[in-house]
Amino acid sequence: MVLSTPVLSSIRYVRKFEWAPCTFALNAFLFIFGILMIVLDFPIPHPHRCLVSIRDGIYKDFLFMTRFMGRGIWYLFLATLVFSSLWEGRRNTRIVGAIFTCYLTLLAIAALVYGAWLSRKLEEVRREILVSQKTAEHYLAPKQIGLTKVQFEAMIEAVTHKYDHFTDNELDYVINAMSFTPENDGIVSLEELEYWLSDGPPLIV
Repeated sequence: MVLSTPVLSSIRYVRKFEWAPCTFALNAFLFIFGILMIVLDFPIPHPHRCLVSIRDGIYKDFLFMTRFMGRGIWYLFLATLVFSSLWEGRRNTRIVGAIFTCYLTLLAIAALVYGAWLSRKLEEVRREILVSQKTAEHYLAPKQIGLTKVQFEAMIEAVTHKYDHFTDNELDYVINAMSFTPENDGIVSLEELEYWLSDGPPLIV
């Protein structure tokens, strides 16, 4: 939707041959970030190294695009741009713009609510560990570099005394949020665990 918006808007302005530098800048912005969002989310089992480098750059410079809370705010912003870009056209374009805007807004609200809910659940685990005054090394065996997904889940169960605190998919989202790199190997390293347990604001998922 974000990628198709500048295409539809540009076709309209090319037909009229209007000088609209602001509209051109807006469409260029939507086009670039539409491409970035597709590169980040397209389900490619073994992506090309060029795509991998782009994803690395997204994790470095646009980390908010990899979190539910960040995406929620981002989708709300994009919804306003999509509405602004398509509402100036004909009736058919306005209808498409209204549909795109409503969908992006609903998706943004869902991402914000879900991200806040996951962040709250993860913060509950963090508080329980901090109250127990245990360090990250307590949950790792000697010379162990990190916790696997199963071990991380076992740690959460031992801390919260709940066997369904996170679902399998939710654990993937949490581990991804804790990861320092886009290559999510399903392991929470000692450094990542220490950073999560350090003083500071809650981790945003």
